[in-house]
Amino acid sequence: MTRKRFYLIFMIFTFLALNACAERLSQQEEKETEILRQKTREESEARLRWWRDAKLGVMLHWNPSSLAGIEISWDRGAYGHEKYDQLYKQFKAEQFEATAIVRQLKEAGFRYIGIVPKHHDGFCMWDTPDCDYNIMKTPLKCDVVKELADACHKQGVDFCLYYSIIDWHHPKYNDATFSDEYMAYMKRQIKDLMIQFKPKLLWMDGHWRASWTHERAAELEKYIRSIDPDIVLNNRIDTIPKNTKFDFFADLYGAFYDGPEGYLGDYESREGVLPGNFDNKIAWEPAYQITDGWYWAYQPGHPVRSLKTLIQELVTTFGGDCNLLFMLGMTETGAFADDQADHLKQMGQWLKKNETAIYNTRGGPFLPGSWGASTYKGKKIYLHVFNAPRSGLVLPEFGATIRSAKLLNGKKVDYRKTREGYIVKTSNWNDINTIIEIEVDKPVDSLNMPIVVKNQEQPDGSILLDMDRVLIHNLNGDNMRTIRYKEGYRLPYVTLTHWNQAASYINWELLPVKDGRYEISFNLALSKTDAGSKMELSIGKQKINFSTRDTGGYREHDFKTIKIGEVLLKKHNEVSVTLKVLEKAGTNVMNLQSIILKPY
Repeated sequence: MTRKRFYLIFMIFTFLALNACAERLSQQEEKETEILRQKTREESEARLRWWRDAKLGVMLHWNPSSLAGIEISWDRGAYGHEKYDQLYKQFKAEQFEATAIVRQLKEAGFRYIGIVPKHHDGFCMWDTPDCDYNIMKTPLKCDVVKELADACHKQGVDFCLYYSIIDWHHPKYNDATFSDEYMAYMKRQIKDLMIQFKPKLLWMDGHWRASWTHERAAELEKYIRSIDPDIVLNNRIDTIPKNTKFDFFADLYGAFYDGPEGYLGDYESREGVLPGNFDNKIAWEPAYQITDGWYWAYQPGHPVRSLKTLIQELVTTFGGDCNLLFMLGMTETGAFADDQADHLKQMGQWLKKNETAIYNTRGGPFLPGSWGASTYKGKKIYLHVFNAPRSGLVLPEFGATIRSAKLLNGKKVDYRKTREGYIVKTSNWNDINTIIEIEVDKPVDSLNMPIVVKNQEQPDGSILLDMDRVLIHNLNGDNMRTIRYKEGYRLPYVTLTHWNQAASYINWELLPVKDGRYEISFNLALSKTDAGSKMELSIGKQKINFSTRDTGGYREHDFKTIKIGEVLLKKHNEVSVTLKVLEKAGTNVMNLQSIILKPY
């Protein structure tokens, strides 16, 4: 063997050995990282126990901006920076009384209450030594945060705080570069808030600016944990993951940053996403407002959601296995507007009457939908039924045997086993939410969740295929998804959007409960430039071809009901329903809210 050949063989074996060693090290690092992440998740779950049981919280968005009846911070530019920044000089809030406010919110059903001590505008609602732009410089001269914290502690309600990383008033804050001086200022303020007011939860915000990095976030979390290791933190302490395309309407707004040391924060704060989602793998909480629109502070002239809407949306959210955080604002007087106060009172009365099925529960095992939602604890499942089919609610086989069924008031409910699962029926359906308690033979958390309720029959006998239970098949990089919000308009139902690829398709599983011929209609919105796509709807072996047409655009009032054909269905004959594109005309195939099958 020549020396040259020997060296060549030696180099090859050395390379292979080093490569194998590097691979083993990489696998070991991945294993250690996963162990660390698991430890992080377990620590978070321990901190979150009280929070999961509490279910319902509220964060008060209130400061001198209420004098102008505008959105806190975000309307500063439109209102005028100089004029906005001087509002505090007129802030009297003569009706502010912390004890009464906390009592009012507690009676409304909120188990944890918080306030915004500093939003993006930099105004401080407590007597802070680090900033002169604060509540003690107003005619009110009252430490609002202290008053509310004391009232919560005295009334046995968990107290929480919000804190914005952004501060447009501080001279050392900059959206593009984050200074050490401002970081030190934030730490001093957060320490002051934590030591003085002892919050159980800190709701961070303003994490999306380019200047805020994962490293800064990790440093701040470590500092906060050094003050109180048990405090609950939302994931908005961290920056948005660098591999995530920022999309305000995405399902995981403020998703966890997948750092090598694990995740920062204990739970996901989601925004722009509401009922119709289910996730029991992580803790999460959507933000919600009592009126229509997308703002958190009180703004006059916006109607309050009906009690029916409030109850059904909060219950559907709990059925998705998450908490719900109301964002409320008071008027410039320091009190809630009369219509909001009235609805909060009604909501509280309903929650008190039905608290067994709400608090200290988890969401599931059934996927929320237009039929309603479910919560559970131990071996008991609470069915929250909104739309009761005349023939009864059909539950699929779900891996457990029903032992008993009754209403919360103790009245028995009829149920019977079928080949598909169970039919649950009562003559006591109500318009808002009929709660049925069923007891099964095993712990509910041992079941495979979520379980899809396939029967879509409505009280009038029609069948609704909605976006709560649609199965989405994205192909060729498509980003089709369901959302509740679109371009500032609140949609009354979960809506399918962003269908941009012709190869993508959607489908449902349909279980008819009676024989008959049904008229098929679509509830959709479509612009003139996107109209004209050729579509195929398959229901079992039956196919209906049609072309889409213009409805006027994609706003809430543009959704129209369009008839496309008819179909023959057989009782208990489960079929697959598939909607696909044969020939795409524009950019977006359609925005779809539901397919309705109405019996002749």
